Amino acid sequence: MVIKVGDRVKFLSDTRSGIVKSIVHGLAMVDVDGFEIPTQVSELVVVAVDEEKKAFRIMGGEEKEEIRGHRGDKKQQNKPREYRGPVYGKISLESEWEDDPIELPKRKSNNNVALEEFYSQIVGKKNQNASQDAEEPEVPFDVTDCKVSLLFVPSDDTMQPEKSNLDMYLVNDSSYRLYYNIGIWKEQRYVEIISIGEMENDSKIQISSFQRKQLNEIIQLQVSILPYKPKKFIPVDGASGKLELHPLKFVKNKNYVENDYFDKPSIEYSLIANVK
Repeated sequence: MVIKVGDRVKFLSDTRSGIVKSIVHGLAMVDVDGFEIPTQVSELVVVAVDEEKKAFRIMGGEEKEEIRGHRGDKKQQNKPREYRGPVYGKISLESEWEDDPIELPKRKSNNNVALEEFYSQIVGKKNQNASQDAEEPEVPFDVTDCKVSLLFVPSDDTMQPEKSNLDMYLVNDSSYRLYYNIGIWKEQRYVEIISIGEMENDSKIQISSFQRKQLNEIIQLQVSILPYKPKKFIPVDGASGKLELHPLKFVKNKNYVENDYFDKPSIEYSLIANVK
């Protein structure tokens, strides 16, 4: 039987039933106890109202019996009329000898509660993202200045940075956001990932920290940088390849220079320099 809007249906996967509120591309929204549940039409079956009425014609826990007289007339046994059939949605299944449908309380099943919480989380996340987008002005798409650097910054406040442990920072000095992936080459055979993620425009992030003795073991980094903007932008060249690190460079004081990003002299490696 073809399922259409307004039909009472039941689920093939469980015992619940509900009213079809809408059907779009084979996906039906079924109202069950006040909650709309999306379900494939193929997972539903139409419930015949006549059959439901017959099934719920019960009095005192026993089925209503029909007795025929000698003339073929139907007679009903004289039993108490305390039970009236339940009401599902807008369809009344009361017995023929009762006038008004009974109002049954609506109960939320565990599945419905979980579904409601899931929808609330989605709506809340959308509202949060919309609020953040409204607060942050959109960067003009035709601004293509993009400067990305990797800096080694002394961990300690010392006048001898060449003897200090170092923190490695990725600095995004541009109007572009970044996807980044940074790792260390091991035995010239494979790359071990240090950090992977996304960066906002005009921001910096600490990638890792190195003990002084570790710097003698690091020969090459593998760096991949992809600049982008959320809506529309003019693409600029990213960076992808090996970055050679010379251990002797970290032990010479003159290689630590002033920069625009930290108060301490640091060693800076330029990864992208698309500045006009």
